[in-house]
Amino acid sequence: MKKTKIREFLLFLIVWLIVSVVTYAGGGGIIAGKLKRRQPTFSVVMTTYNRADKLSRVIVSVLNQTYKDFEFVILDDGSTDSTREVLSFWKARDSRIKLLKNNGNKGIPYSRNKLIKTARGKFITTIDSDDMMYRNLLQDVSDYIAENPDVDIIYGNHYLQYENTDKGFPVDQNLPMLIVNENVIQNSGVTYRREFVEKNHISYDETFSVAEDYDFWLQMIIKGAKVGYIPKTLVYYERRIRTDFESIQMQYFRVATVKKLYRYLGLPDKETLPFCDVAIKLHEKKLPFISENEWKMQMHHLCVDPKEETPLEVQHRFWTGTVAINKDKTRIRRVGVVDESGSVIAYSPDKITVKWDKWSEETFVRKEDNIWVNEE
Repeated sequence: MKKTKIREFLLFLIVWLIVSVVTYAGGGGIIAGKLKRRQPTFSVVMTTYNRADKLSRVIVSVLNQTYKDFEFVILDDGSTDSTREVLSFWKARDSRIKLLKNNGNKGIPYSRNKLIKTARGKFITTIDSDDMMYRNLLQDVSDYIAENPDVDIIYGNHYLQYENTDKGFPVDQNLPMLIVNENVIQNSGVTYRREFVEKNHISYDETFSVAEDYDFWLQMIIKGAKVGYIPKTLVYYERRIRTDFESIQMQYFRVATVKKLYRYLGLPDKETLPFCDVAIKLHEKKLPFISENEWKMQMHHLCVDPKEETPLEVQHRFWTGTVAINKDKTRIRRVGVVDESGSVIAYSPDKITVKWDKWSEETFVRKEDNIWVNEE
């Protein structure tokens, strides 16, 4: 009798083991629970606040990626519209979505730091809740990492669309050296190595209300991050037309960011310094953010030979960078922007009026330290 019970128990145990294995293969059970906690290659992270009307389109653009090994961590930063309902709808339809919520509106830097702490992927890919990913973004990034395993930041081009207008165009950003003076790495669609950020204790500066991503990239570069560029359009980037106050605010925090860089390089504490001087100082630090060959090519392009063109440091109302004027003072080009050039209508040592090929007229006037500003 006892032997019969023992045989029955052993048979039950065998059946239980078979069922457990089948359940594991089908995606359920205790073992499968451990499988679900496996580290994904990418953590796509997004913070959102009162954008319920645009959430579905960005979520679909992420879920429809051709590369499937990712988690999608979304943080609701205290929204008061129907954001919660939209997020719950999509969470119920895809297990890769993980939802977080702030008690009240804490702001983008706080929220992104929280997302970094939550993300489990080897790489973190950022997307803003009013933008969209192109379907092959993660696959393109994965392919790039396979060929460049030591890269820490990967970004590409974007299609820029101004909100509520028909004004849109592709933007080529293959000049990462310009980051010493302006943010050429848009937040949406950028991928960075999570281990690098954690090891170097890098975080978003929570005193910033804008330009926090620019500050984040420069922190990584100063710590030795290597930047990789993919010459493809990776994201659809929607930009609101900023108010005067927002433009002033953006410039204030941009200046705060470059001043951090200047202090690190031992340069004077000024709002703007000549681009080429800053680039050379950064190169002297032997930081690997771009290769030696790329540095030489970009320096040749951006810091042009005065015999051919004269580079001018320009402080524009909406951008900061370099323009170069040719030796006969008839043509001018905005360095680093594709096909951005214009005719010089009037020139003097202290004032230049330009008719841009693609835009309207603009006048630059010389200020102290040979910095030119656009005349209002």
